[in-house]
Amino acid sequence: MIQLPHGGPGACFDEQELIDHIKSKFRDFIIQGQKSCTLENHNKPNSLDYWLRVNHSRGNEDTKQAVNEVVEQLEATGKFYVVEDLPCPDSGLPCKGLKITKWITA
Repeated sequence: MIQLPHGGPGACFDEQELIDHIKSKFRDFIIQGQKSCTLENHNKPNSLDYWLRVNHSRGNEDTKQAVNEVVEQLEATGKFYVVEDLPCPDSGLPCKGLKITKWITA
């Protein structure tokens, strides 16, 4: 289980749920999208940060969730690797994110 250090008591998620979410968007990646703003003002709804706030934060939806510690935990599973210049689905700009390892997508 991936722990969310700012998600509230016991906030965590299974990395397979994230993989399923990414695949449901017909992609093999998700941008980190960490933002210091309220959920209402978050302008990257296709990001890991937004997904975590909506689905796994326990009362802390207005707090940044996709912190580097979470990205490092996901990378440590061997199911993801960090890429610095993924195309943001929301802005089109290059962003840091996670790509699913090939052996998972095959």
